[in-house]
Amino acid sequence: MQAMNWNDLAILLAVSRSQTVTEAAAHLGVVQTTVSRRLDALEDSLGVALVERGRDGVRLTEEGVIAARAAEQMEGLVHEVERSIIGASAELAGALTVTIPPMLADEYPDLFAVFAAQHPKIELEVATTLDAISLARREADVAIRMTNQPAESLYGRKLARMEYGVYGAHDLVASVSSRALDAFPWLTWRASVGAKLTAQWMKREVPAATIVC
Repeated sequence: MQAMNWNDLAILLAVSRSQTVTEAAAHLGVVQTTVSRRLDALEDSLGVALVERGRDGVRLTEEGVIAARAAEQMEGLVHEVERSIIGASAELAGALTVTIPPMLADEYPDLFAVFAAQHPKIELEVATTLDAISLARREADVAIRMTNQPAESLYGRKLARMEYGVYGAHDLVASVSSRALDAFPWLTWRASVGAKLTAQWMKREVPAATIVC
C-alpha cells in the first residue's frame, strides 16, 4: 500500500460536489484524465473503492462519503488558517469577496464606497444575493446576513437590528371580511433564503395561511 497524497482528497471532494469527473476537472482547472488518475491513486493508497462510475456520473461509495467528509473538514481548517494569517497582516491588500442581501445593499449604498476608500489595496467584489453561501468553501470571505444564530464555526459581529412587520394593501384588507390573519393571501420568502425567524413566526401565528407567492 502506497502512502496517501493529501492533495488527492481535494480531488475527491470536488468530485463529490459536482457528481461528474468533467465538472470536477473544470472546477479544479485540470483535465479529466488527471482527476481520474488521482482518484485511482487515492483508492490504491487506501485499498478501497471510493467512487462508482456510471453513465449518469460518479457516485461515492460508503467509504468515499467518509473520505469526502474528512476532506471537507480539512478544507475548512486550511481556510481558517488562511483567514487567521491574512487577518494578522498589518496591511489589508488583495481580493475580498463580500456577500450581502440586495435589500441591505440598497439600504447602505455608501458602505462599500467608504470601505474601498479606506483600504485602496483591497480588490473588492460584492455579491448581492440571498442564496446560501459557504465561507468554508471560500465562496465568499465575508457574509452579511440577517440572523440571530450564525453558524458556530464562524466569527460573527452584530452590525444592526432589523425590525419586522406584516403589511397588506388597503384594497386587499378591505376586501377580506375576516380579520383573522389566516384569511389573507400571503407573500413570503422562499425556503432556500433561510428566513428562519419569519418561518417560525408564520408557523406559530398563521399555521393555516395560504401562501400565494
